[in-house]
Amino acid sequence: MVKILIVEDQESMRDLLSIFLTNNCGYYCFLAENGKQGLKLFQKELPSLIITDIEMPVMNGKEMIRKIRRLSFQVPVIFMSSIKENFKGLENVENCDFIEKISSLKEFSQKIEKLLS
Repeated sequence: MVKILIVEDQESMRDLLSIFLTNNCGYYCFLAENGKQGLKLFQKELPSLIITDIEMPVMNGKEMIRKIRRLSFQVPVIFMSSIKENFKGLENVENCDFIEKISSLKEFSQKIEKLLS
């Protein structure tokens, strides 16, 4: 079973993604509300993919991914943000993609399939 870690500080967005990915795509989702929780869940569950917001309290998505990559894990990542400028500086991050939060769920599932293939 494909496990996906969703790290998002907005509860409604976390729940929407989790419900969609579980019910429509058959993925098993773990949820965290900030990068610190996400890092702990990652180490416990070792998901196949991470979907993370960039701007969050406690620890942001960029910092969380830096810490995961320092542990030598190259898990695929989808960074999401409602502000395009937040994607700057992430172009050289390996095995990742970007999506605006207001994008369609179909686009999310297409990006996930691309990164997992």
